[in-house]
Amino acid sequence: MQNAWREGNRFTLLPEASCFLPAMFEAVNAARHYVLVELYLMESGRLADQVIDVLSNAVQRGVCVCLLLDGYGSMKLTNGDRQRLEQSGVQLRFFNPIGFHSLALNLSRDHRKIVVIDGEQAFTGGFGAVDEFLNAWYEIALRIDGPVVTDWEQLFRRLWNSRLTRAGKEGANAGSLPERREPQAHPNGMPGRAMSARGYRYQAIRHSLHDRVNRAETRLWLCTPYFVPTFALRRRLVRAARRGIDVRLLLPGAKHDHPKGALCRPTLLPITTKGRCAYLRVPTDLYPCQVRARR
Repeated sequence: MQNAWREGNRFTLLPEASCFLPAMFEAVNAARHYVLVELYLMESGRLADQVIDVLSNAVQRGVCVCLLLDGYGSMKLTNGDRQRLEQSGVQLRFFNPIGFHSLALNLSRDHRKIVVIDGEQAFTGGFGAVDEFLNAWYEIALRIDGPVVTDWEQLFRRLWNSRLTRAGKEGANAGSLPERREPQAHPNGMPGRAMSARGYRYQAIRHSLHDRVNRAETRLWLCTPYFVPTFALRRRLVRAARRGIDVRLLLPGAKHDHPKGALCRPTLLPITTKGRCAYLRVPTDLYPCQVRARR
């Protein structure tokens, strides 16, 4: 889905968990009305305990807290932790819990990571509530303030009310969402747009990426954990480098948690040889995904 551009936003890049976790926890602690959290991965452990404590404390202050987890990505969240969340008053739902109804339907997963505070501030990135994220993976989060937060919140609300979303075992707290609050525009803020994709037929993110690569005038830096580009994207990167654009790729090293990492090297050859792009592989699992194209 492709939303309209909105003016008057502020964006803050938060590299590594040591930066974005304190920022998110501080924002939740300062919430006055509601907190909406959507995660793919949440597993019982030290980080999950911190998340549960922060969300539970917010409920005790009278804040409405809604937590939406992917049914597969949260399978390692124990029943005890789920009960702690619901008994503390957190509204808990799961997207598409694993079942025997349809193998194809089980493949439909929610990989988004969204945190919305009072409709005024949002966080997104590659993070999850898993202890492995603390040291082994390099993460980046983005803090967003301004009118575009409305569109991030709308993504959450739409999935919360999806027919594929189910309440937790307790079920009593998984009620309706709080009334939406409108964020204020910031003077001298930046334009921003929220985008999402859903399956092969809905590829607004890919189309936007191609457009930004084509429009780059000075530099194009791409950071992603999975780099198996289509021919169309490889061609665009090569063309950008040939016309003098500073094209750089930041990719994970040889040790990777996904088999797609092994496919990275062959796809680099035609880009680095024909387009003279520079690339760097980092010796850790890399889980931000961003493109910066300067005009």
